[in-house]
Amino acid sequence: MPDLIGVHHLSLSVTDRAASTGWYSRVLGFRAHSEVESATFTRTRLRHPIAPLTLTLTQHAAVGHDRFDPQRVGLDHLALQVGSIDDVHGYADLLDRLGVQHSSVTLRGDPPQSALVAFRDPDGIQLEVFAVDDTLG
Repeated sequence: MPDLIGVHHLSLSVTDRAASTGWYSRVLGFRAHSEVESATFTRTRLRHPIAPLTLTLTQHAAVGHDRFDPQRVGLDHLALQVGSIDDVHGYADLLDRLGVQHSSVTLRGDPPQSALVAFRDPDGIQLEVFAVDDTLG
């Protein structure tokens, strides 16, 4: 079997591509890179200046107006890794400043071996910022 070498891109369906593009740029630091238009959808490709991830936001012409539901088959949540548990706390502070509702920082282990903060994008897609303390062995 050929080896997988990474994730090329993640594509999310959204109800308002322009609003979601602004949100992912403001909250997570993604930058719009290019757009694709077809008869059935419009897509914006975003790239992150540090993380090796391309995120595409797709607005379909026949978009429904339902909200994301992690209990349906498909995506449950997307966890984005940061370098340290302190960085998770830093993201929680940033989310506070931006007025983005989020969970409290959840610490796991004693001493903490991992941490996360969960929040939702404009369509209700659950995101997490997650860190693992690899120094604890």
